[in-house]
Amino acid sequence: MRNLEDFIFLPGLLFLFWGFLEQFFKDKTWSPVARRVLFLLAIGVVTYTVYRHTAQWMAWTNTPSKAYWHELAEAFMQGRLFLTNPDSQHDLTFFNGNWYVPNPPLPAFIIMPLVAIYGAAKTNTVLFSITIGAINAILVYLILEKASTLEMIPTKKSANLVITALFAFGTSHLWLAIMGRMWFISQLLTLTFAALALLFVLKRFSPWWIGLCLGLAVMSRPNIFTLWPLLAGIAFYFMVQSSGKVEWRNWIKWSIQSAVPVCLGVGGLLFYNFIRFGNIFDFGYVSINSSDWMMEAVQTYGMFNIHFLATNFNMMFLRIPQISLSEGCLYYSATRDGVSVLSMTPALIYVVRRIKFNMWTIGAWISTLLTITLLLLYSNNGAWQLGYRYLMDFILPLLLLLAIGIGNRKSALFITLVTISIISFFLGTIWWFNMWWC
Repeated sequence: MRNLEDFIFLPGLLFLFWGFLEQFFKDKTWSPVARRVLFLLAIGVVTYTVYRHTAQWMAWTNTPSKAYWHELAEAFMQGRLFLTNPDSQHDLTFFNGNWYVPNPPLPAFIIMPLVAIYGAAKTNTVLFSITIGAINAILVYLILEKASTLEMIPTKKSANLVITALFAFGTSHLWLAIMGRMWFISQLLTLTFAALALLFVLKRFSPWWIGLCLGLAVMSRPNIFTLWPLLAGIAFYFMVQSSGKVEWRNWIKWSIQSAVPVCLGVGGLLFYNFIRFGNIFDFGYVSINSSDWMMEAVQTYGMFNIHFLATNFNMMFLRIPQISLSEGCLYYSATRDGVSVLSMTPALIYVVRRIKFNMWTIGAWISTLLTITLLLLYSNNGAWQLGYRYLMDFILPLLLLLAIGIGNRKSALFITLVTISIISFFLGTIWWFNMWWC
């Protein structure tokens, strides 16, 4: 229990303060605002505490190898685009005598203030990752809450909390949030800015702000551009609701304005490629220092090819964990190569329980299917992972569609499936860190 003091008591202090406010200040004019802030903080603090507590029990509390982003942030601050003496060369690209991080650079910019304050050596990427994970949980709840308020989805507060818990603890987001390594931080930050884009469109912000958030997400993980059909579908849905008719001119204007920042983000990535490798289309993946099988696949078939369809389909939809009982001992293996989405998060089956068609749900399905199509053709199936980590690329539209499938009442079956999903990922996390008792 050592070193747990800072966060074990954090939820307790928050709820004590909340109770104090309810007891003595509930009639104040500012009380509803304070109550609202404390409620959202509670979601973040509980998520943060569970993540940190899990990491502590797994003895995974310090910056691991292959984190890279804190090193790249330091390099940027020193006027370099490459790493000097990285702790590992795995998944780095060697070019002109230097080691480069091939992944898009947004995480390095986001972590830069921490590096400026503490220095790269003292920047804890696990703690940073857990904090981003807690923020993501708050954003997911805000998205569900706003969609409920707008009557886009039928769920109420309690169901939205259950869906948020499913997201935070019953998907690969749990495992991603405590890992603190390069690839996983990229996915978390991609989800952060994608969630902001979705929340902003629900709040009817300017399309420039929506596009900016999606553009930033693209600068962390380019294939997240597939979220745009959902954003555009929601904007179209609102326009029809407010005017009672289809206003194509306004929607086209909205689409162009929201697409411009995304295109600028793509342009920024191409320029980043040019100043690193002298070629705007060279992301460094073809010459990356990675596993032999991965390098052979990319160099033979390219980044995207129908050749990868069967393997990716099996990973995404068919592969199941290995479970056996031998000599009174339960053996559980999720396999480090990953397992299918529904085998780890069976509650997502409710996505297809009630299929409803309007402009925003069509946009959600287009975003989901477009993302899945790209992932099915991608040269990397997620590789070293618990569950199927690329689920995070299309989790946002799935959660909205899931809310429709749940309806206005949470069934006992759904709660059971959520519980199974959460247990699956906690058991999987224990197994991953070799703490399984057999």
